Amino acid sequence: MHHVRHGPGRLLYDLRFPALGVVLIAFGFVLARIPSARRGTQAENKGGRP
Repeated sequence: MHHVRHGPGRLLYDLRFPALGVVLIAFGFVLARIPSARRGTQAENKGGRP
């Protein structure tokens, strides 16, 4: 197994690194579900691609 950091507290680093990835992925899903009108862009399609 590849360790993120060697030495004292190695297990903590090994567990926090993938946990951060899970948090970032969850945050991305939340952002993707926010309607475009709430993100500051216009929700209307003005003849362009959706």
